[in-house]
Amino acid sequence: MTDQTYSIISDHEITLLSETFDRWFCSLQSEYNQFLIDCGKDKSELRWYVRLKGEVREAVTVWFFLNQRSLFVETQFMPAPEVNIEKCLSYLLIKNNSLKLLHFSIGFENAIYLVGSVPALSVSQMVLDELLGTAFQYVEDYFAIAMSIGYAGKYMYIKR
Repeated sequence: MTDQTYSIISDHEITLLSETFDRWFCSLQSEYNQFLIDCGKDKSELRWYVRLKGEVREAVTVWFFLNQRSLFVETQFMPAPEVNIEKCLSYLLIKNNSLKLLHFSIGFENAIYLVGSVPALSVSQMVLDELLGTAFQYVEDYFAIAMSIGYAGKYMYIKR
């Protein structure tokens, strides 16, 4: 028997998922307005974004991309480390071991991303909250240390 949670989603299910995002954005705007910078849908594709104010980083943008079977989540964590590259990547790889829902990945131009995915049919406002909160928390927890290693001499975290 196949796992129905990773079934290809229909046009109707895509519409329902878009409506879930619309409702979620309304709740974010009313409940988290002091942290929310912007949220919306990219008009050219089935992708959405939420940008939040951070303490460690000025802003954290989380993207949600709908694939045939899953919702992919991504946020650029930091640019490619310039110095202490092995030490920086080792730090992030060790942290990967304890992360849930999202994990560190090397992406475009060797930048470091937090990425993950969930079955498209499992997406709800609660799942979206959990993915967004996880991405935000991991950036707040690990960004300053990773930047201090990978940009030693250029980056110093100053608490706001």
